[in-house]
Amino acid sequence: MVYGAISLLVIAVIISFAVIGVRQTLREHPGLHGMLFVRDFFKYFSLFASVLISCLGISGILMSLLDYQQGLFISKLDLARWMSFSVIGTPLVILIYRSVIREFERDAKGRNSPVWHVYLLLTTVVSLLLWFLPLQNALRAFSGAPISSRAISSSLVSFFVWVIHINLLRGYKTLVTNFQFFVGTFVGFTGVAMSLISFVDSGISTLMGLGVGKFQISEAIILFITATPLSIFYFGEVVSRASLLEIRIFNTFGGMFISIILVSIAAIFTLNRILLWFFGETRQTYNSFFSDLPSAIGVVVTLGLYHLIFRGMAYGFKRDQVTRIYRYLVSATTLTAGSFGFGALVVGLLGAQGRMDSIILGASVILVSCPNWLYHWRFCQASLTEDYELGSTTAPRRFYLYFFIGVPSIVGIGSLVWLTYNLFKALLVGNQQLWQSRYPISALITALTLSLYHFYILRRERILR
Repeated sequence: MVYGAISLLVIAVIISFAVIGVRQTLREHPGLHGMLFVRDFFKYFSLFASVLISCLGISGILMSLLDYQQGLFISKLDLARWMSFSVIGTPLVILIYRSVIREFERDAKGRNSPVWHVYLLLTTVVSLLLWFLPLQNALRAFSGAPISSRAISSSLVSFFVWVIHINLLRGYKTLVTNFQFFVGTFVGFTGVAMSLISFVDSGISTLMGLGVGKFQISEAIILFITATPLSIFYFGEVVSRASLLEIRIFNTFGGMFISIILVSIAAIFTLNRILLWFFGETRQTYNSFFSDLPSAIGVVVTLGLYHLIFRGMAYGFKRDQVTRIYRYLVSATTLTAGSFGFGALVVGLLGAQGRMDSIILGASVILVSCPNWLYHWRFCQASLTEDYELGSTTAPRRFYLYFFIGVPSIVGIGSLVWLTYNLFKALLVGNQQLWQSRYPISALITALTLSLYHFYILRRERILR
């Protein structure tokens, strides 16, 4: 631990001399504007590192005090580590922060420094996660779980740091600082969603006769109680400070896109589990086979509701670049998934062993992904009827078409080389069966279908223009 304290002291001295050196250089050469960024970077990085070290040290000391009150054994080595962190980190925080305040008083433009805003963003997000996540474990004690002194100390200290920086952050209205409020909103909404998923999971597990975790209900209640106020606070800040375009981007990609992708994955898993149980070749027991099914159904129900809510919030806007990017992004994701499903289906049909499991996997992916792709691709095609010239030349559509022409073409070339190799191996060596070429055949068929279809669409648009 002595070496640890010495190392921290050496780092602090190096940082201090670096800051002093940069400041002296700026005084001698005031025209070097690029050095201002270097100075701010080292200064705020030093402040962030000092805050983090101080949090670790103070929370460690508090944890040791809580363990001492509980009559538990205290490791003196651990206590020495936390004390060294506190002794080094806390004075550095005070010194660097005082220099920052004095600089702001001399020049108010320093408050607009991008590095200062990034520091506020990074510190606020990290402190938010360091108090919100351990808080769930700390509050489990109310349901009968053992008291976690580490979670309690980390939550208290990090919450204090978060309160200080969130109040500093609320004084600014920039894209960087607003991003933190979007992150906090996402964290809060995710916590609420996970609690609701856990409720659905426990209910379905009970109906199916599966085991439920000892603290699952209480943990879900705790997560809901803590995440709901957090999401309300952050979302209120977002509505009051963010522009309409920023809110739309968050609703579209942070809400609609992520929810529909996760719902699709959970739906594929659910359908695949059910089909495998009745038609597959599984040898697992009932409990082990369906142990993850209730949570997957919970994801479908909860995030499906989330998707409808965010979709309602995005309803009524005219088709613009945000809507186009969303439509083509969902179309590209679902079509890619459907292509893998089609490939798995062909592999299963050509396979020799485990055919049914591969066929069921491919069918599950196709049954979920392809209707989703058709639905969103229909909107992409409908944009051409409104303004053909604009709809056919937008960057999202061009990138979409070129992507599904270029990538499948490369895959097709690779699979063709693989097939040719198998052909010559059959001619020269022999003992080559059709099922041994199932993967290149599947890849070639899928790649040709994708590339030719999108090449036809692109060529037709060029002719019509």
